[in-house]
Amino acid sequence: MSRANTSINSRRRNNNSHNRSARSSRAAERQQLRRQVNDAFAGTFDAPNPPPLPRLRQNNTPNNPRTAAAARNTNNTESAAAQSPPTANPPSDPSEAEEEASDSESDASNSDDDAEDNDASLPVDPPQNPQNYEQQWPAPPPHPPNSRFPPVRVNRPKSYPSYASALRHFMRYTNKLNYPKDWVFSVEELSPITPEQVYAYMAFKAFGKEDPSPNDNPQRGMSNSLLSIKKKLSYFMVNRIPSWDPTHLTGNPTKSTQINDLIAFVKKKETRGQGKNSRTDRAFEHSEFKQVLDECHASIEADFDRKYRFPTMMKFMFHFIARGDDAAHVFKSSLVPSIQYPWLLTCKLRWSKNVRETRECPRQILLGSMNTDYCLMLSLSVFLESWISRGQGRTSQWLFTDGITTASSHDDAIDREAARCKTRLYSCIKSIVNSDEFVKDPAASSNRPLANHSVKKYATTHCNRRGCHKQFVNIRARWKSKKQIQDTYVDTDLPWPDVKAASMLCLGGICKYKVKSGVNISDNWLSNHVCPGITSCFGPRVAAILAKPLLWAAMDDKWCDYLPDGLRTRIMNSLAEDAVHLQVHHDVNPIERVTVLVAEVDGVPEFSEVDPEFDTGGGGGGGGAGGPVMMEWRNFVTAKICGMENRIHDLQSNQGGHHGELVKRLEKIERNLRRMSAMPARRVGASTGGGVGGANETEAVRPPNLSKCPKNLYVLWAEFESGVGGNKPARLFTASERGKVKFMYCRRKIVWDAIDNLVKRGLSSDVAIDRIYNECGGPNTKVNDVIARLKQFRRTGNDVLHMYLGA
Repeated sequence: MSRANTSINSRRRNNNSHNRSARSSRAAERQQLRRQVNDAFAGTFDAPNPPPLPRLRQNNTPNNPRTAAAARNTNNTESAAAQSPPTANPPSDPSEAEEEASDSESDASNSDDDAEDNDASLPVDPPQNPQNYEQQWPAPPPHPPNSRFPPVRVNRPKSYPSYASALRHFMRYTNKLNYPKDWVFSVEELSPITPEQVYAYMAFKAFGKEDPSPNDNPQRGMSNSLLSIKKKLSYFMVNRIPSWDPTHLTGNPTKSTQINDLIAFVKKKETRGQGKNSRTDRAFEHSEFKQVLDECHASIEADFDRKYRFPTMMKFMFHFIARGDDAAHVFKSSLVPSIQYPWLLTCKLRWSKNVRETRECPRQILLGSMNTDYCLMLSLSVFLESWISRGQGRTSQWLFTDGITTASSHDDAIDREAARCKTRLYSCIKSIVNSDEFVKDPAASSNRPLANHSVKKYATTHCNRRGCHKQFVNIRARWKSKKQIQDTYVDTDLPWPDVKAASMLCLGGICKYKVKSGVNISDNWLSNHVCPGITSCFGPRVAAILAKPLLWAAMDDKWCDYLPDGLRTRIMNSLAEDAVHLQVHHDVNPIERVTVLVAEVDGVPEFSEVDPEFDTGGGGGGGGAGGPVMMEWRNFVTAKICGMENRIHDLQSNQGGHHGELVKRLEKIERNLRRMSAMPARRVGASTGGGVGGANETEAVRPPNLSKCPKNLYVLWAEFESGVGGNKPARLFTASERGKVKFMYCRRKIVWDAIDNLVKRGLSSDVAIDRIYNECGGPNTKVNDVIARLKQFRRTGNDVLHMYLGA
């Protein structure tokens, strides 16, 4: 035994020695590599005298910028723990800090800036110009011949130039070298980066100093800017996956506790109103969004994009809670009819920013709105038919964007096409909201500007204001939450949450376009005469759905002026030629708009049309002539009626099955009664002797016997309560009578006590027996087995039967 322990201890000492030697060799290699890099940077050129720079935390920093960079890298690497900068926020738990950092990165990734940040230039003390610093800094030395460069990653972000710019500005600030725009940083240049350097750069961006105190306020930068810097720098780190390990000085320097504490401290200051004023986009209000749509609708017909394309894209963004980039990247092939509801369309947003796998882009419903200003189906039909008729929409693979690319084209070419459309859309919105005629809603939550994200924020805010569940909004907006096990197995198509959120975005209620009764208009005629362009690109099924709102608009007094002259003339001529066959009149609109209510039945949406005689809201832009209160009351009453109809239908469908089951039970009872009446029984007559008459005298002449083999607990309880087969009830046995049947009486007493205990607690005898059966194996359990289980419960206890230990 001692020899084995000695061998184990010897192996442990050898392993520890080997590990220490391996760590020492790795540290020596890293130190040698840093020295080579510093030697390569130093002595290559003679730097000019730069202007005075902000002082760093190291008081003994050399004046030479090259030597300063080398000394800072070496000192920070050798004694990172000793020279950690003072954190502005008390240190937090590392796990909490990393979780906070990951959440912050996901929030920052939602920003839609494809250009460089406004704070991208190096901050300096006024009135000096930051560009003068960069121009007077020395140029970097050329890369050594044996330099290694990071491989080109296939998942390069679309805004890669802003990533490279952020890294270039950070390296300029850290090394005080004027790196050109086409400079590629090698692995040897990126490896010495430490959290202290990242902290100093980010603190200077936010506070104007590298070592802020708890009393300093971040007046130069915001937390979102710091999160953006963190994300962009992290993209280039050599070892970017693991978090920073302060013990071994390895990992991603941007994923350190002090960086997370700095960002959290800036957020706290912003919350208290002590930080820089926010410049993020705010959500549109209803009146503001309607102003933008009205301004676009009032444009001249020659400006096709402003009059037709951009309003449709904004309604699409509102209805699907999408960004402008998402709408610009929608394929034509993604627009298909719904399988469950043939009068509706579905769409997939495959190129959405947050979509990275097939499960994250399910088919989503497209609903019409009773408020014509917000009706996406109406605007989409007008835009698509006009766009395709002009010839530009036939060659494009996109739903809204002009282009000649295909699915096999390079991503750069595809992104350039979509970016042009998105940029023009945002410019249109910006020109309208910045005009003098635009009136801001006084109920706006803040004075922040209206810009790119305002439409998406408006849709999200509108859903939450109407009480839509947050998870339903996340599903509609294709936002990811923390992944759980069920996310791997649950179906991606969740109709009810998606339809519920979409219905909240239909102002005035859900609208269904249908052909009036008595009109002989078929889907074939609609696709061939009203929407021939949509038929050629999307097929007859999609064209038949979109042709109905288009025909309604051509016949409506208000919307007929919105349609292009050529399109309306063609539709009206086709309708006049076949008026007799179609049974239509030129003054009567053959299409009607019907309010539809949706309810959830077993997880599936069920649409119910509102009878026109109850629909007093009309189809105007106001969404209801009786006002919102009357409309809500109407919808409430109609929903109640629809629910009653559904319940009546269920009762009628189940009535046949319940009737058959009832008949079977009655026949069984009748057979039991006939069998019981035919059973021989002992008849006990009234006593004629002396003594006390009445019930006691009758019970006295009944023999005190117990049945030999009771069939079930019901018979056993009847034996105790009233007697079986003309015998005396067991509850009335005297001591001598119990002694004659001592064995059977004692064995059955545990059952009688259990039933009697439950009856005393308010249950009926039948319910008490059923509960005992449930605890003892079911109604087919034999009486002897029930007695055995009850004896076991007496020893172990059973809360259901109120049998406890020691009872």
